[in-house]
Amino acid sequence: KGVDSVRSMLMKKYESMDEDMTEKVSRAQLRSGLQTISTEKLGFSEMQILMLLAESNPDKRGMCYYAAFTEIISPIIWNMFDTSTQVEREIAISKLAKIEGLNKLRTVRGNSIEDVKATLTTAFRQVDETNSGVLSREQMVKVLTCLGASNLALSTYEVNALMIAVDANGDGQVRYEEFVDFMFNVLAHLDREQRVKSYMAYR
Repeated sequence: KGVDSVRSMLMKKYESMDEDMTEKVSRAQLRSGLQTISTEKLGFSEMQILMLLAESNPDKRGMCYYAAFTEIISPIIWNMFDTSTQVEREIAISKLAKIEGLNKLRTVRGNSIEDVKATLTTAFRQVDETNSGVLSREQMVKVLTCLGASNLALSTYEVNALMIAVDANGDGQVRYEEFVDFMFNVLAHLDREQRVKSYMAYR
């Protein structure tokens, strides 16, 4: 019932945005809908909104079937606010911290913040042929996709999450050295959440 109420709330929001009745909205509209619901009812953090948007699958025009998106994120949102799930999650984080150490929860695939930032910065500089410190969205996609084969082993989901953060910048241009710290925070969050989910599933 809880998941159904979340699904209904999301569908009403996105249907109101679908003026052409195409059953699609842009990723920017997906973000806007989540932000409105956050302000009015649920109080998402920016990181939570980013993680939810990473579940979207836009077409070549950047449009998304909002019913499919809603179906995926409704149980995720419910679990964010379900007390029993959050208690289990906090217990899992506490036990993982004891097993792996607190510092391990602030790594990406076991790589430290310094190593991750160095890998990202080096990869960006190799593409930045003019040494301007700025890359286009297309260049960012290329670099992040290539990093899937590096020691960071970025997944499609992680690349998606990072590019959503890039897109939020607005002008399609990214000063990558200013963005590296935030990228690490996103990747560390995703990596930790994946380990917590795995621990909860197999403990």
